[in-house]
Amino acid sequence: MLFMILFMLGLATLNDASFIRITSFICEPNKMICQQNVCAITTVRKRLSLVNFNCNFLEPQSHIWLRMKVYRKQSKVFQPWLVDFCENFCNVIEKTTHSQVFLKLLPGIRKYGHFSKSCPLEGNTSLSNYPIDFSFIPVIIPEGEYLVTVHVEDYVKNETILFARSGFVVRYPKRMKN
Repeated sequence: MLFMILFMLGLATLNDASFIRITSFICEPNKMICQQNVCAITTVRKRLSLVNFNCNFLEPQSHIWLRMKVYRKQSKVFQPWLVDFCENFCNVIEKTTHSQVFLKLLPGIRKYGHFSKSCPLEGNTSLSNYPIDFSFIPVIIPEGEYLVTVHVEDYVKNETILFARSGFVVRYPKRMKN
């Protein structure tokens, strides 16, 4: 859950953050599952944003599934674009995933986070002032408007745990003329 939110927010630091601007961020936890919740990003300076996340799970969560989709605006409508990604969160925190993105993020998440190292996730789960850095992702994103959605659910109960979405714009500076 945290990893997808971080990936989504981390798009702001790909290559050079001055070219990518987050335009919106909305995080909607299911208050029947996750109480005392915080889900926010704070921009400290141009190239540094911090993530804060807190959730107090009312019941143990051991069937957590993440789905992330990226959309690109074309002809005034957001269309699916390249990324439609699903992952079992328990595999991520138990280090049984094969996702290179998650494996690279895990040490930083453990440093700034407070949550179980295995499922089920119980009680307070938090991430405090996690500095977003996704410079290891070798991606060049075309200019335009984008929307990223993250859906986190209990796949046994078919209940949404959290839904988040973030809009961002990619604009590269015009090249200087000789």
